[in-house]
Amino acid sequence: MLRYIKLLAPALLLCSLCSFISRNEISGVAIYHLSHIRDTTNAWRVWEEDFQMAFNDRKSVYTSYTKQLQDAAHKAQIEAATKAGSNNITMGLLVPSTAEKIYTSAADKSLYISKPFSDNDYLITEARKRPTGR
Repeated sequence: MLRYIKLLAPALLLCSLCSFISRNEISGVAIYHLSHIRDTTNAWRVWEEDFQMAFNDRKSVYTSYTKQLQDAAHKAQIEAATKAGSNNITMGLLVPSTAEKIYTSAADKSLYISKPFSDNDYLITEARKRPTGR
């Protein structure tokens, strides 16, 4: 039961966070591939994953598209095993992905980062820095 709760909680969080931009307000969605170094002490380890940016003229949200696809595949595997009455679930290969979600808002010129840590989600808020003109 605890395993299902641990899998259901991120899905519910994703749904609630995606409501930040409701479907009827989305102006566009961009999916892009990003190579980045998450830890500068391991600069040799380059992460590669796909990201998704949903936006309109007032706000945007950036999430790992790789994580969304992986979570959906795992959910489907759990549902299939449950439907078949099986206690064994093959989750397949776990691809490392970014769990944080980044939100921007033009109204308050802020940047919000939703960061999961130790079974809790933390919302970090900071003012966006504007590029200075030369």
